[in-house]
Amino acid sequence: MLREALASDPEVKPVSEIGERRRAESYGAVVGLLAKKGGLRRGVGVQRATDVLLTVLSGEVYLQLTVGRGWSPAGCRKWFLDLLTHQILPPR
Repeated sequence: MLREALASDPEVKPVSEIGERRRAESYGAVVGLLAKKGGLRRGVGVQRATDVLLTVLSGEVYLQLTVGRGWSPAGCRKWFLDLLTHQILPPR
């Protein structure tokens, strides 16, 4: 959906880029705080963890799962949490 809007309306692209930059900065700040407290999985750096968050928590992924594949919002949130816990956080 977003890709189609970007392709068809040149005024949407700069707004989308600002939003994506802010999202990356915000996720990076949170991940940076986790890293300072030793809260990242061994071998996962701030950049990689931020990239994982940006990818997994994208609007496109959420829409693909909920609208495209019929997942419930609750099921989608649970999967995000499970996936991100295993990819970013240290084992318990």
